[in-house]
Amino acid sequence: MGAGLDCPQGSEGLADSPASSTGWVASPTPAGAAPLPAAPAVSLATAAAPSARQAARNDTKAATDTTKRSREAAQIPKSKQNQLKELEALAAQKAEEVERLLRQNSELKFRHSILQKVVNMRDHQLKVMRGPGSGAFGGPGYTVPWGGANGAQQQQPAAPSCSGASGTNGGVCGGGGGGSGGAPGTPQNPAASDGCGTWAAGEAAGEVAGAGAGPDGGCSGAAGGGGNAVELVRGTGCGKLLAPAAPLSDAERERFRNLGKGQLIESWKNFLSDVAVPLLALETDPRDEAAAAQLAAAAAQAAYLIKGASLLAPDTLATAMQIHLESEAPGAPEPGHWLPVVRTLELSPQQEAELRAVWGLYSGVMRAVVAERGGIMATLATGVHGSTQDIVRMMSQMTVSPECEVMQTLQRNMRREKSAHLLLRGYLYGHTLTTLQFVKASVYSYPWLPDATAIVAVVAEQGAGAAAAAPGAAP
Repeated sequence: MGAGLDCPQGSEGLADSPASSTGWVASPTPAGAAPLPAAPAVSLATAAAPSARQAARNDTKAATDTTKRSREAAQIPKSKQNQLKELEALAAQKAEEVERLLRQNSELKFRHSILQKVVNMRDHQLKVMRGPGSGAFGGPGYTVPWGGANGAQQQQPAAPSCSGASGTNGGVCGGGGGGSGGAPGTPQNPAASDGCGTWAAGEAAGEVAGAGAGPDGGCSGAAGGGGNAVELVRGTGCGKLLAPAAPLSDAERERFRNLGKGQLIESWKNFLSDVAVPLLALETDPRDEAAAAQLAAAAAQAAYLIKGASLLAPDTLATAMQIHLESEAPGAPEPGHWLPVVRTLELSPQQEAELRAVWGLYSGVMRAVVAERGGIMATLATGVHGSTQDIVRMMSQMTVSPECEVMQTLQRNMRREKSAHLLLRGYLYGHTLTTLQFVKASVYSYPWLPDATAIVAVVAEQGAGAAAAAPGAAP
């Protein structure tokens, strides 16, 4: 071979040569020519680098696209979850709003029912105070303005005579027992008693009337149907006490107007003596029919006395309420005296709610009364008389002095105060307490007459305390 060609021998040498790896084919060179230079390795690496970078970029892009798609796929459920949560929150908000509106509607209905009862009660009280000529009572089938169940007006038939009822036990229609000297608490005109007559079915008591007075002067049956004395005194029949009764005769009205403090206190003591034993018997045996009947009879008579005194002799009743029944000395009970009395009544939640609502009405009236009285007393303190010439003229001719006008204003103010207290007393005894609760209030108030204002005030105070403690008790 020519001297200028340095060719490796054998296939192995060819395979290992650079020419074989790059596909080069050795070509003969002229003799004496310099050999061709081998392809440098750096140029091969440089050629392969773009391909590697491109592949890396492709891999990175693919990974980024995959991550993005995964993120987007994950965001789709989150977006739906957020929308679902928003819808749930909106639904909860609407449900709360509906519940609030329903609660407000219920409260408005409740307040309306209370106001209706108060208006009917006050209307009846005014008619009783004005007398039969004012249209307080009519013939058979007249409308009772002081309703029974739910304060609804009822039609009351004419009250039948109670002449068949025995008065020997000082019962509902009886003329014996109770006070002495013909005190109004033991009506000599039987038809005037709250316990006489056939009443429409309802919750009002004196509805011994609803049951009809039995031969022993007690409750003989449930209002509007069969029943027993135990059920009646617990509220289903004899229930609430100061319901409308047959109209008072002129003689009976005069007896109430002339009722003295001593007569009232003596009659009340006799009532407490009459109910002490049957009350203990009924508390020992809640099914004692005889004891329940005695309580119903005595309570109807005492309620008749309290109602008549409240409407026709309010000053006498107010004075008696400030008398200690044992010592008969003027005074006032301790403020804490009434809390145990309220606890013994075991008022239902409905009773407490109604009394708190009525207390709100009473408080509004009394705030206005107190504010007006403050102005009146300030005027009196500074003096309202005029100049010396005015005083001389007043003495020499008929004039209406400024003091007289102020005193008339004060008198009207005090009448409003009495009416506010009468509102509470009428609602407590006429629309709230059962016969048994009335007896308990009377007995456990001893040695004082029961004070309706103080009792309702304790109920309202307890309700306010419970409402104030409720948010703190919540988790």
